[in-house]
Amino acid sequence: MANKPLNILVGLDLSKMDAYLIDYIKTLNQIFIVDKITFLHNIKLGELPKDLLSDERLQTIQRKIKNRLERLVEDAELNFPYTVKVSMENLSEIAFQHIGKKEHFDLLIVGNKQELQGNGALAYKLLRLFPSPVMAVPETFKTPIKTLVNAITFSKYTKAVLNWAERFTSKDENLPIKQLSVNVSKLYYYSLMTHKEAEKAIQEDISQKRKKWEKDFQAYGEMEIIQAEEKSIPTTLLSYAKQKNAEIIILGIKSNSMIRDLMIGSVANELFARASDMVLLFVKSKNKS
Repeated sequence: MANKPLNILVGLDLSKMDAYLIDYIKTLNQIFIVDKITFLHNIKLGELPKDLLSDERLQTIQRKIKNRLERLVEDAELNFPYTVKVSMENLSEIAFQHIGKKEHFDLLIVGNKQELQGNGALAYKLLRLFPSPVMAVPETFKTPIKTLVNAITFSKYTKAVLNWAERFTSKDENLPIKQLSVNVSKLYYYSLMTHKEAEKAIQEDISQKRKKWEKDFQAYGEMEIIQAEEKSIPTTLLSYAKQKNAEIIILGIKSNSMIRDLMIGSVANELFARASDMVLLFVKSKNKS
């Protein structure tokens, strides 16, 4: 399904982030086959003064916002079908849930603001609530896309991560995209073990994972296992990705294993909250594409 045309939903918030997201979509269009993109902005009714809540005033506001966003998108000169929608809900996450129930989306793209104003609360909620994979794009993103890091967990999310990684095949033969599959191994209670016990546990963990990879995922190329040691898993993963000059990290939201690796919820939370130039693509196991 690597070449399946994608139906993409993009969240806009009338901030400077909107222009960055539209620009990044133009980069993704050089890689993905885009079927259609829907740009969605929600008017948060609870934040409007009472004198603006009449039907007539709301329709006027909705029309003005839609016109403004349509001009912004038109100026980008996109070469694929798109539509701009403006909803009105008290909570923006409700608006995204409603549209997600009415129409299937293969991917949701949201801003992950680093220096721009905004607390990222909506993006974080959608990461949890929206049924499709979520791509969090910082305004500091790097292009062109040359290197991906696939966070391997040996959980129910691993296949979904690798399937999405397969989609990143540049249409430009002169700009090949390198894929690096990596597992971060973290041995907890390390301080309670002797050096010999810890080394034995680590080697057993590595051996089991290599066998698992060769058995189930060998077709996806090589995988590297790196040790977190005294560092946290997010720190280790980000350091690795920076060392490899990666533009994107693809990961699952949760995992579980005897020696926990990526991604328990707290790790995903920390990665999302970290200041970074990297795009984060969060996939979910129930997504089969």
